Amino acid sequence: MQIVELLRSMDIFDSIDDRQLQEIAGLLEEHRIPAGTALFREGDAGDSMLIVTAGRIRLSTNDPSGRERVLAVFGDGEFFGETGVLTGEARTANATADVDSGVVILAKPEFDRFIAGNPAVMRAMLRVIAQRQALANQRLIEDDDEGTAQRRGSGNVLSVFSPRGGSGKTTIAVNLALALVKQFADRVALVDLGVTFSHDALLLGMDVSEGLAAIEPDRLENLDRETLNRYAYLHDSGLRLFTAAVRPEEGESVSGEHVKSVLELMKRQFLFIVIDLPSNFNEPTLAAIEMSDRLLLVVTPELAVLRDMREVLRLFNDTIRVPRSKQFTVLNWPSSARVLSREQIEDSTEMPLNAEIPHGGDGVYRAYVKGEPVMLSQPGAPFSKAIERIAAELVEASGAAPTPPSPARGRLLGKLFSKRS
Repeated sequence: MQIVELLRSMDIFDSIDDRQLQEIAGLLEEHRIPAGTALFREGDAGDSMLIVTAGRIRLSTNDPSGRERVLAVFGDGEFFGETGVLTGEARTANATADVDSGVVILAKPEFDRFIAGNPAVMRAMLRVIAQRQALANQRLIEDDDEGTAQRRGSGNVLSVFSPRGGSGKTTIAVNLALALVKQFADRVALVDLGVTFSHDALLLGMDVSEGLAAIEPDRLENLDRETLNRYAYLHDSGLRLFTAAVRPEEGESVSGEHVKSVLELMKRQFLFIVIDLPSNFNEPTLAAIEMSDRLLLVVTPELAVLRDMREVLRLFNDTIRVPRSKQFTVLNWPSSARVLSREQIEDSTEMPLNAEIPHGGDGVYRAYVKGEPVMLSQPGAPFSKAIERIAAELVEASGAAPTPPSPARGRLLGKLFSKRS
């Protein structure tokens, strides 16, 4: 029954009854795929549907010059190639294992024998594919309308900064990215720029084994999407996480050039890029600030923090030259006690507060410890609502139009298989 329930989570099977799902589950075959292995190539016969159970599979095509263009990256529990198992049409892209991966395969010959006795299943699945193709065509039309602006890189970079640790900066950055994913599906990235200690993956309950520091300096000038996507870690929400460095000693390898090259490419790939900045002005931080469309400054009602924020604003205004229009000040209440008023804080920093996040209580702390973002585990909490308001204001200022979410790709099926690469 567990397999049937997981298959039910896939939109392509959602109108098929339990008996039929049980039969389909019995047709699945599990395979391990070494890194770099091609599962199929453009033009191959479409003879199967594949479901990723571990690792990462890259779907791509080659342009006339032979350069690879990455179309999608599929992670645990996602599926692709469903048209092949239904119609047998030739593959329109290449599928390659980015890392050692696991897949389960639904082969067309076995599926055809099943369909012969269940013709209604074919009709139901074709209906879902037609709906999905209509959505894909609509997105292509929208992309064509955006045209040159997209090629220039019109993504919005939102950086989150605080002069002192413990301000809630990382919690805000992670949950802000998740709030944006709700509106913009798979077009949001989160960059953890903590080059000494990175915590974003912990808050998301994810394991990260490789960071952007691994990109060799001589590849930065011609950085392509394929290379960048090797360092993307897909969260169940659809958020893509990029980590600058996974070990403290790797942090020295991350330069301002790393940050600029990565963000220039990300701006062409994502609508929103949220950056969790470290609490110091190193070279990567300055490069990110320079490329940011909005800079969220997180303050807490503490005298030391307010003093440091005054110095930060002085640097922004007199030295680094960050326009006031880019600055977005967020007051985060770390406790329920209100020793200072909002007016006193504004007077101290000599800058109006744009947003306020209430004290989240034990719920936020427990979410932090368990690696369960508040935005997902407690969507109705005051903290989550405040983050959603901030996201809405930033989206409105950017002029971006929310996109309909992609149809579910059956992420839960990956839970059948506990293997991870």
